[in-house]
Amino acid sequence: MRKIWLDAAVGLPGFALLFSFCYAQAQGPGSLDPSFGTGGIVSTSSTGVAPLYAIQQSTGDLVAFGQGPAPDSIGLLRYSESGQLDTSFGANGITITFMSSYAFTKVAMAVQPNDDILVLNEVITSTGENDITLFRYTPDGGLDPSFGDAGIVQTTGFGASALLLQPNGQIVVGGGGDAALGGTLPTTLVRYNSDGKLDKSFGTGGIAQAPTGTPQPAALAILSNGDYLSVALEGSGNETKSSVQEFNSAGVLQSAVTKAKPTAISANFNTAALALFQSTGKYIVATSVNETGQSLTQEVEAARFAENGKTDPTFSSTPFSFGAAGNESLPYAAAFQSNGQLVLGGRLLNSESGVVDYALARLDSNGKLDSAFGNGGTVTGSLPGDAWVTGLLIQKDGNIVAASASAIARFLAN
Repeated sequence: MRKIWLDAAVGLPGFALLFSFCYAQAQGPGSLDPSFGTGGIVSTSSTGVAPLYAIQQSTGDLVAFGQGPAPDSIGLLRYSESGQLDTSFGANGITITFMSSYAFTKVAMAVQPNDDILVLNEVITSTGENDITLFRYTPDGGLDPSFGDAGIVQTTGFGASALLLQPNGQIVVGGGGDAALGGTLPTTLVRYNSDGKLDKSFGTGGIAQAPTGTPQPAALAILSNGDYLSVALEGSGNETKSSVQEFNSAGVLQSAVTKAKPTAISANFNTAALALFQSTGKYIVATSVNETGQSLTQEVEAARFAENGKTDPTFSSTPFSFGAAGNESLPYAAAFQSNGQLVLGGRLLNSESGVVDYALARLDSNGKLDSAFGNGGTVTGSLPGDAWVTGLLIQKDGNIVAASASAIARFLAN
């Protein structure tokens, strides 16, 4: 009787209003975007490409990059804003590039002002050597013949760890020496001109290095004074430490770090310990740490540091789990929203069942979990193949795109 009375009293318009309100509540911040793909998810399994990263072109289209169908191949996919494979890109929406003596490792990706697509890989050759490899594709998915050797640039003897696009069109890659060849891993910056050639005016023949023994940069920024800031991470878990170095525009290591705002920041790699610059010059380090009183389960910890590497006490660095306590939470990707909120993506591993879920968390500018996002600040769910988040993109409309090895998913920001 109560239900009949409600229908009679509210009527159809009122019922529609009530339904609309409930639907809006269900589709709050952190919910899968129902206008994208199927229920917010686009499976990529039929394409043969396992994407790890995604960027957005000026048209709004999404381009994803990852492992191709063969061990020595890489692939690009392009989707419309609604999640439909764009058949005008490459061959029916897919571009496959084959490499000889190639092993797929880490990846970073960026879109240039003309919508060219730049991809950075750390390549391991058949001799065990680490090489920096850059690929540039035209907006329609073909390798750019005006860049390097038919669209590909390789610099041997250096690992890759960060990709920075300068406002003037130059490209800076952060990396380190090749430990596989018996060397150490000093912080290394390699600068290329827009055509992919080494900028010989930088460092020694286009390569600048810090003293031996300093680690690879996890994040780079070019400052308003033309200098570069490099953040390196050492150790792992609870022992992770960060350090900052500054190189001038000629590639010379400076004795002190100056305070200047970045004019561009690097894309970060899909690793379980990552760093990311803010527009203010401060930077975030996110990593996994042992859960209090536990040695086999991990939580996520994010901390903010000033330009000189000192901890910012105004930012909460309290560890948190993507899901229930007692499981393994690992961050693999990070991105800032325009309002300063930090989105982290990664995986949640159930320590008992072994089930892997994708995971997101959103932190307010003070470092605390945003209670309005998902379930008290975090979101978890399942993707085909137990895939997890390896790349994050904040779209121009603020919505959050997560790349994984089996699918691309989009989440509502508001």
